[in-house]
Amino acid sequence: MFPEFDEKSLNENELSCGQPALLFKALIIAVKSRKFIPVLEAQSVWEKGVTRVEPVSSGVSIARDVFDEIQISVIQPKPKLIDKNRITYY
Repeated sequence: MFPEFDEKSLNENELSCGQPALLFKALIIAVKSRKFIPVLEAQSVWEKGVTRVEPVSSGVSIARDVFDEIQISVIQPKPKLIDKNRITYY
Protein backbone atom coordinates (compact mmCIF):
# COMPACT_ATOMS: atom_id res chain seq x y z
CA MET A 1 0.00 0.00 0.00
CA PHE A 2 2.94 2.35 0.65
CA PRO A 3 5.45 1.33 -2.02
CA GLU A 4 8.76 3.10 -2.43
CA PHE A 5 8.33 2.87 -6.18
CA ASP A 6 4.94 2.76 -7.94
CA GLU A 7 5.34 0.48 -10.95
CA LYS A 8 2.07 1.62 -12.55
CA SER A 9 2.80 5.35 -12.53
CA LEU A 10 6.61 4.94 -12.54
CA ASN A 11 6.79 7.42 -9.66
CA GLU A 12 9.32 7.12 -6.86
CA ASN A 13 8.61 8.28 -3.33
CA GLU A 14 10.34 11.66 -3.03
CA LEU A 15 11.82 10.77 0.35
CA SER A 16 12.76 7.24 -0.78
CA CYS A 17 10.67 5.59 1.90
CA GLY A 18 7.21 4.28 1.21
CA GLN A 19 6.08 3.70 4.78
CA PRO A 20 4.25 6.47 6.67
CA ALA A 21 5.57 7.93 9.91
CA LEU A 22 4.06 6.14 12.88
CA LEU A 23 2.86 8.14 15.88
CA PHE A 24 3.07 6.63 19.34
CA LYS A 25 1.26 7.83 22.46
CA ALA A 26 1.90 7.46 26.19
CA LEU A 27 0.66 9.25 29.28
CA ILE A 28 3.82 10.06 31.22
CA ILE A 29 3.88 10.96 34.90
CA ALA A 30 7.19 12.52 35.98
CA VAL A 31 7.92 10.25 38.91
CA LYS A 32 11.45 8.92 39.35
CA SER A 33 11.97 5.31 38.22
CA ARG A 34 8.61 5.08 36.45
CA LYS A 35 8.63 3.43 33.03
CA PHE A 36 6.12 3.88 30.25
CA ILE A 37 5.55 1.95 27.05
CA PRO A 38 4.02 4.00 24.23
CA VAL A 39 1.35 2.40 22.06
CA LEU A 40 0.90 2.82 18.34
CA GLU A 41 -1.74 5.52 17.94
CA ALA A 42 -1.84 6.76 14.35
CA GLN A 43 0.13 7.37 11.18
CA SER A 44 1.23 10.55 9.48
CA VAL A 45 1.14 10.55 5.69
CA TRP A 46 2.61 13.24 3.45
CA GLU A 47 0.91 13.49 0.09
CA LYS A 48 0.95 16.29 -2.49
CA GLY A 49 2.41 18.79 -0.02
CA VAL A 50 -0.09 18.02 2.74
CA THR A 51 0.47 16.01 5.92
CA ARG A 52 -2.49 14.22 7.43
CA VAL A 53 -2.86 12.11 10.56
CA GLU A 54 -5.03 9.04 10.23
CA PRO A 55 -5.60 5.62 11.81
CA VAL A 56 -2.85 3.09 11.13
CA SER A 57 -3.72 1.21 7.96
CA SER A 58 -3.25 -2.48 7.32
CA GLY A 59 -0.74 -1.63 4.56
CA VAL A 60 1.86 -0.53 7.11
CA SER A 61 4.39 -3.33 7.37
CA ILE A 62 8.06 -2.31 7.48
CA ALA A 63 7.48 0.65 9.81
CA ARG A 64 5.82 -1.55 12.46
CA ASP A 65 8.99 -3.60 12.84
CA VAL A 66 11.63 -0.84 13.07
CA PHE A 67 11.83 -1.12 16.88
CA ASP A 68 11.58 -4.30 18.95
CA GLU A 69 10.58 -2.26 21.99
CA ILE A 70 9.99 1.39 22.88
CA GLN A 71 10.22 2.46 26.52
CA ILE A 72 10.33 5.86 28.18
CA SER A 73 11.98 6.05 31.60
CA VAL A 74 11.87 8.91 34.07
CA ILE A 75 15.44 9.31 35.31
CA GLN A 76 15.45 12.50 37.37
CA PRO A 77 12.36 14.71 37.06
CA LYS A 78 13.06 18.42 37.37
CA PRO A 79 10.19 20.66 38.42
CA LYS A 80 9.72 23.70 36.25
CA LEU A 81 8.24 26.85 37.68
CA ILE A 82 5.63 28.43 35.44
CA ASP A 83 5.12 32.16 35.53
CA LYS A 84 1.31 32.37 35.36
CA ASN A 85 1.55 36.03 34.37
CA ARG A 86 3.25 35.06 31.08
CA ILE A 87 0.62 32.53 29.97
CA THR A 88 -1.53 33.57 27.04
CA TYR A 89 -4.99 32.04 26.80
CA TYR A 90 -6.75 31.73 23.46
